[in-house]
Amino acid sequence: MGKKTITPIPLSQDVDLAAYLRQDTLHDPESSAPSAVIPQTPTQPVLMQPPEQKNEVVPRVPRSWQHFTFICDKTIVTKIRAIADREGFSIRELIEHILSNAIASYESKHGEPLPRSKSINDIL
Repeated sequence: MGKKTITPIPLSQDVDLAAYLRQDTLHDPESSAPSAVIPQTPTQPVLMQPPEQKNEVVPRVPRSWQHFTFICDKTIVTKIRAIADREGFSIRELIEHILSNAIASYESKHGEPLPRSKSINDIL
């Protein structure tokens, strides 16, 4: 095995800073399988060995919820966070409770909301 060397990248105005900072990566010029390829020009990419991946199987737990994102007034968000923190609940738990109560109130006045069943042929 040969001596490990450092191949410096000449510093110029158009040099890639990340490539220049990686110039101290050691490689063995006599090795047929280097762990990294040092770019000789600023536009040449650096090829690294991928990290080892574990083949663990993580069982999926069926959940009865899904992500639901919306935009809200900052004052309301601040108060929701404060209430959840003060009472020891997660924001998700608090919002879910508030929405459940609002839906129950709506349904007591108007009945269960059903999705509209329109087809594209009804519109066009």
